[in-house]
Amino acid sequence: MEIIESQRMEGYVAKATVAKFFYYAKILRGEKDAREIFSMVMGILKECSVDYTILEKDRLYDLIELTGFEVAEELVYAIANNLEALVTLNAQKLNYIGSSFPVLSVEQVLDRQPLEDSFHRYEPIYELKVEPETSLLNPWQTELDQKPVKLNNWLRNDFYDAEQENWYPWEDILGRIQYSYRDAPRHIKGVNRVKKITWDNGCQMALVVHVAIESNNEVDILLQLYAISNPNDLPENTKLVVLDYDLSETFIEAQSQLGDLGIQLRFRADYGDKFSVKIDYDKFSYTYLFMV
Repeated sequence: MEIIESQRMEGYVAKATVAKFFYYAKILRGEKDAREIFSMVMGILKECSVDYTILEKDRLYDLIELTGFEVAEELVYAIANNLEALVTLNAQKLNYIGSSFPVLSVEQVLDRQPLEDSFHRYEPIYELKVEPETSLLNPWQTELDQKPVKLNNWLRNDFYDAEQENWYPWEDILGRIQYSYRDAPRHIKGVNRVKKITWDNGCQMALVVHVAIESNNEVDILLQLYAISNPNDLPENTKLVVLDYDLSETFIEAQSQLGDLGIQLRFRADYGDKFSVKIDYDKFSYTYLFMV
């Protein structure tokens, strides 16, 4: 409630939950206190309702069979009101049945707060300090200490591991920056996450990874690299390279020219494939390992 009141996120409550909340508050604290608590809570949360005439009722009935009426109703309210996620005590149950809508527990929301707070600091805690290439014997040695980024989790809207590895939503890193590629992810189905990179010389870049499932069950992967420090152009001759993991060979690559705002690569992969993305900039280099 404090997080919502501070406007770090918007909070909604299902109309059906409002009566239930007042009922429990009355039992636990008495009617007078319950009314005060209820008034305070509803001053912070927005009430959302749902018109069942516009819903696919079969979807609701199927959910009720799997989760019970209250849980199903919460999820349907969240989807019908175009919310970004559902926070519920029943997160484990909904994730177990494979809900495609983002479902978070209270603990997961609280785990995100150090990240949210870091955006207000002068030196964000999520920045990656990269050593010169001479300290990295080869690009593959950097992967020995890395867990692969599991893109399959992203496709299921599971970003818990991604957040632990400092992959954030587009808006958190690039939301205030105007680029020629900026609208590209919005016109492509799927999901994306961004890694912010701070090199030793102070230059900052953002690596965007966008993934989507194609009709033939292949995974479409779009990589984009931007500069996010002054000047806003990518340094000339910066390379974005995709390496075949098994053969350790270059699969595709892009190189920035003078005045480029960003560079990008696009390819398809099958489930289970592994590949690496290497960024070469001046005398610096870093490699990320991915698994589809």
